[in-house]
Amino acid sequence: GEVSDGGAVVCRFASAPHGDFDAADAGDVLDCAQLLAELRARLPALPPDEQGVKRRGVVGFVGYPNVGKSSVINALFGAKKVSMSRTPGKTKQVQTLELPGADLTLCDCPGLVFPSAVATRAHLAINGTVPLTELRDALGPVQVIVDKMGFNKLAEKYGLGEEILREAARRLGDERAAAEDPARRLLAGLAV
Repeated sequence: GEVSDGGAVVCRFASAPHGDFDAADAGDVLDCAQLLAELRARLPALPPDEQGVKRRGVVGFVGYPNVGKSSVINALFGAKKVSMSRTPGKTKQVQTLELPGADLTLCDCPGLVFPSAVATRAHLAINGTVPLTELRDALGPVQVIVDKMGFNKLAEKYGLGEEILREAARRLGDERAAAEDPARRLLAGLAV
């Protein structure tokens, strides 16, 4: 696709690798053209510099690690301009790129994490901020999920009937403790 500004093509972008995006079902999800228009609308009007040259707007992509900041920038360019990875922490320093014809400079920033102020380690593991390879105990993240979703809904989703859950509690060696701790009960059931 492409984005135009009064007839002139400002930006070309490739189709998503999973096919064309159908925004009818998405509600608040924007495609590249809509995002570019939204970014422009939010920037203040900038007066020309001392030499009369129009100044570029600057947009920084800031947030948790591994949430798609680099992917959004690549989508806006329609090509891989910044590297990305499934592993958090790929972007090591701020990278700036000028989006041709759009009068925009995009800044790709490393993921920011303030664990003690924002979330528990369990929450950080769930949202992908902490790589699973660094996770030493699954009970905390599972407890957060059980609290949010409900034990019964999760047990049904994963086909954990009463017989499996009883066997899991028996294997734990403490059926009463398993019954009182839904996260532990769920993990034990998944292990059977």
